[in-house]
Amino acid sequence: MVMSSLTPQRALQEFLMQYRRTPLLSGYSPSELFNGRQIRSKTDTLLPSPTHTSQGKLAREATKFQLQENSGPSVNKLTYSFQLGAPCYALYYGPRRDKDLRWVPAIVTKVFGPRFL
Repeated sequence: MVMSSLTPQRALQEFLMQYRRTPLLSGYSPSELFNGRQIRSKTDTLLPSPTHTSQGKLAREATKFQLQENSGPSVNKLTYSFQLGAPCYALYYGPRRDKDLRWVPAIVTKVFGPRFL
């Protein structure tokens, strides 16, 4: 029998991690049955996930499509500029009783630049 160089606590953690990731006869691992998803291992952190890979492909295709569209006539962008002292609404992040986002009336005190849409 080969002795592990890990401490008993660390060896138990490694064993439980592998147990929780190993599929049962049903085809699902204990973590999938309990959490509804597979837990990540060290190997998973080294490899890109299929979701991120597909998102990258979609982003590249969208960029290529936009470049093809923009090669035609130029399109003007909408630009909003804010004036000092103009009324507006601001999102309040301070403490409050309800958990909903709260937009409060405010006044523009400083302009950092134009806003493009």
